[in-house]
Amino acid sequence: MTAPARRRSTPVRCSWWLGATCAVALAISGTLTACSSREKTGGPGETLPAATSTVPPDRLVSGGPSATRGPLGVGESELPTITPDAATSADEVFTDKPQDRVRYQLSEESRANGDGVQGSGCTPPSRTVLTDGLWHGYVNSLLDGVIGFDLECSYYGEVQSVPGCENANDVCVINDSPLERTAPLSIDATYYLPRLYEEVAVNDLATLEQFAGWLAVPNNDIGLWVKVEDGAVMAVEADQLIAG
Repeated sequence: MTAPARRRSTPVRCSWWLGATCAVALAISGTLTACSSREKTGGPGETLPAATSTVPPDRLVSGGPSATRGPLGVGESELPTITPDAATSADEVFTDKPQDRVRYQLSEESRANGDGVQGSGCTPPSRTVLTDGLWHGYVNSLLDGVIGFDLECSYYGEVQSVPGCENANDVCVINDSPLERTAPLSIDATYYLPRLYEEVAVNDLATLEQFAGWLAVPNNDIGLWVKVEDGAVMAVEADQLIAG
């Protein structure tokens, strides 16, 4: 397992395929809490108008919960998780079964092109809206069914030649712009967010209301993969993290 490089922090990430072995090793070594040490570079930008989606209006979220991403550097840092905690061990979800791998499906899709910049990259054709694609970053706000998204560049593989990634091993995430883009949420969107399975956090299916509550947790510094289709957000997935 390697720690991804960032401009000002180095969170611990654990790829899904390392499975329960990695989780147990991290728990024994006492490094689990390091996963929550992630810091955003650049301040929040102005929320801009939402994209015009080709999804029928009755398939878009109307109203719904509102939230702003919790402030950083407030009190003690704990990994933001959805509640309630799971009643089972993480061993039961660290498998190669399709129903379990879906918890990190977007992360796997993001690496489909091999080494280099992941997902759809970090230069959408619009500076105001989040266009179709698979994007990495932070959801800074949720209002009237529209997210405000702060895009990051996520790199994987031989990344040392990327400016700012010279000391990285195989994962590097850089955020140099405070610009926010917006996108409406589909009512069919799925949300996979960390839930505690005993001492280990594993992505679990969440509701829109749980997503809003999770965003607002103080010191929430976990990045997300967001999939946009036909101008609307269809899936949201938290980074692959092992933490407790």
